[in-house]
Amino acid sequence: MVFNMSSHSLISISYLSHISKYRTEIMGYAILGVMLAHIKTIGSFPDTIITKIIGFLCYSVFTGGFLFLSGLGLYSSLYHHCVIKDFYKKRAIRLLVPYLLISTPYFLYTDLVVGNDFTAFIGHVSTISFWLHGNYSGMWYIAASVLFYFLYPLFHRYIYSSKTESGIVLLIVMAVWCMILFVLKQYTFQFYDKTSVALNKFPLFLTGSWFMSCIISKKKIKTTRDWLGIGIGGAFLLLANGIWPLINIISICFCGIIFSKMNTPKLFNIIRSVFYWLGTYSLELYIIHLLVFYLLNSIAGLESQGDHILIGVFIALLLCQPTNRIIKRIVNR
Repeated sequence: MVFNMSSHSLISISYLSHISKYRTEIMGYAILGVMLAHIKTIGSFPDTIITKIIGFLCYSVFTGGFLFLSGLGLYSSLYHHCVIKDFYKKRAIRLLVPYLLISTPYFLYTDLVVGNDFTAFIGHVSTISFWLHGNYSGMWYIAASVLFYFLYPLFHRYIYSSKTESGIVLLIVMAVWCMILFVLKQYTFQFYDKTSVALNKFPLFLTGSWFMSCIISKKKIKTTRDWLGIGIGGAFLLLANGIWPLINIISICFCGIIFSKMNTPKLFNIIRSVFYWLGTYSLELYIIHLLVFYLLNSIAGLESQGDHILIGVFIALLLCQPTNRIIKRIVNR
């Protein structure tokens, strides 16, 4: 059988521009999934067909999707504004400043007031603690983002400034990263075990940047080699972190298409606006709901964790917008 692709069967991924256009709404779906998943797992809901469906919908984008969408945004940022100093400044303002302003009071209490441990305080607010001791207060995503944001311009320059096609260079980088993960798992398992939740997702992060490069260049999937490259890239994602990165990407593509259809009627537009609101404050929502949850656990004990996560989500929904406004005022002074 001869594999034949006529001009009518060429698949353009330009329609994936919906991902870029509705990136904030998709992030809103992701953070809603994160909060609902925490409510579901911590609240110990019965394992029924309904909770399984809800669980799949929650995890379909989740934190892996956040990193993929971050990759999209970082490529776009460097593509349109190539000044590295401005790139790092913008990332620090968007990520580090909110994290520091929100988390510092929490860690002042838990590390200094309760624990009397200044070293722990520095490790937590700087995110270094994750790389030394593993996940703390659910802040692995922040630690991963700090590292990935710092490394990205180096990888961007290598992947997209090379004379070789960017897709091939990306596959080489993903292959090398998977080899590094294998070595870490074999010879430094304790470090790998503590940090794999972040390190395993770096290929997904880079894949997001490649998607944005394809969206901007309006690249078409038109040859057998293109399909083979996509298959190999998918295999590397599987090796790095199992099936969920692929589910994240597919779900994000579907979300982009669905949100593009929500301009009318008015009800759909309202729904899209809700997701846009959630996405706008997704970082604040992520940090606040987890820190409130862990704070309540430390004060009241672990017996009522289900109630604590519900309170954490409720407080996060109340405080995310005013917190964002306060942060912007501080930054713009």
